[in-house]
Formats: sequence, C-alpha cells, structure tokens
Amino acid sequence: MTQNARLALFVPTTSDADPGEIIEIRGTAAVGVPLPTRFFAQAGSTGSVGEAPVDGKFYARQNADWEYTTGEAPNDGLMWGRKNLSWQQIPAFPEAPTDSKQYARQNAAWSVVVPFPEAPTDGQQYARSMSAWTPVTSLPNVIDGGTF
Repeated sequence: MTQNARLALFVPTTSDADPGEIIEIRGTAAVGVPLPTRFFAQAGSTGSVGEAPVDGKFYARQNADWEYTTGEAPNDGLMWGRKNLSWQQIPAFPEAPTDSKQYARQNAAWSVVVPFPEAPTDGQQYARSMSAWTPVTSLPNVIDGGTF
C-alpha cells in the first residue's frame, strides 16, 4: 500500500507558526524523519503548570492558579454532607422502634401510624366518606360497559 500524502500537527522551527497549525508533507521524503518542532506558551501564560502546594490539602486549578478545595469526606463510618464549602457531620438518624408497629417521621421523631381500618365484613359494599366506611346503597348506571 502506498501513501501519497501525510497530514501532521507539527509546528516547524523554521517559522514562528501558531501552535496547532497544520503542515502538509507531500511525498515520502519525510517518512521516518523526525520533524523539529517548537511550541509557544499561550498568550498570558507562563507556559507550564506548576505543582500545587505540598501541604496535605486538596487543590484544583481555577483562573490559572491553584485553589484549595475540600477533598473526599472523612472515611470514618459516620455520615457527612457538604455545607459552606466544607464537610459537616450529619447526626445519626435513629431507627424506628422494632415492636411490630408501623412508624413514620413527624416533627423530627418517630410516630406510630394508625393502620387504615378494614371495611366491615357483612356482605355489603362500602366506600370511604368523611373518614369512615359508608355502605354503598346504589351504583351509577353504566352507560356503556365496552370491552376492556
């Protein structure tokens, strides 16, 4: 297989080209021959990123500088959340009592949930009305039962 053209992303040292400028090499004369390159720092940059401070804290880059950032939450088995750019311990949330009753949280405490009572079992149909079971005395006429 022959190759007639190559496309390379090099900045030649023979001219002050902008970084990323594309040069085209035609033919096979440059195959296997290193091209001397030179890169320039972006305008307003020093050309390199220095090391972050070595003081045991976490840093991230912001506005071309190193800024302190809060790292991972402590790994001590406690619950932690972020507040005001730092980790805050979340107080332990107590489990509901284990006495076979149903519980829900109300006013930052566990409250017993009163079970929803069953309708009477006397053969009649019932519906809920005004927080109580009420016998259904008549059903609305079905205009079109349709196929369901």
